[in-house]
Amino acid sequence: MFSVLGDAGHRAGRTSVVLALRGSRSQKVQRLELMEAAGYGYFAGRSAEEVEARVDTLIMEGALRFDFEEGLPLLAWTDNGLAEAKRYVVEEWREELRGQVETMVVGAEPEVSFLPKVIPLRNHDTALLLVDLLAEDALEARWLPLLRVWQKNEIKRVRARLDGVIAQLERRERAAGGISR
Repeated sequence: MFSVLGDAGHRAGRTSVVLALRGSRSQKVQRLELMEAAGYGYFAGRSAEEVEARVDTLIMEGALRFDFEEGLPLLAWTDNGLAEAKRYVVEEWREELRGQVETMVVGAEPEVSFLPKVIPLRNHDTALLLVDLLAEDALEARWLPLLRVWQKNEIKRVRARLDGVIAQLERRERAAGGISR
């Protein structure tokens, strides 16, 4: 749902969100370009009532709210809801990166062209959150090539945070008699 509302400028009508999540090709979904959202069709095969109930639950829990624009009720994230949605998405990205690290050949230069695909619609805060979650994971030395290449392609703030994670990992590995720079 995060990507559907994100792709609609963080605001869309409840019906449009439900249609997009169910994979509708309706004119409304096409006009809002929601077919391009990463979450498009996530609940394909589910009934409209079931998806509406999920959206309603998020409203009742305070993750979503209605804003009125020109008399139309549009869904928007609350601050807490947006923070939770971002964390959920970043955790998905972390799993995607873990999968990439698992398939990397030892000693080979990592291919990071997948990063824009893994981390779509990202901003600096979500990138920083991803780095923080990775740091909490007590990464292993096999992550270093990926982190170094990723660091080269980032903005200063994210590079600095990655630098700290890389340095910590290198210290830990040297202490264990593992890698050298």
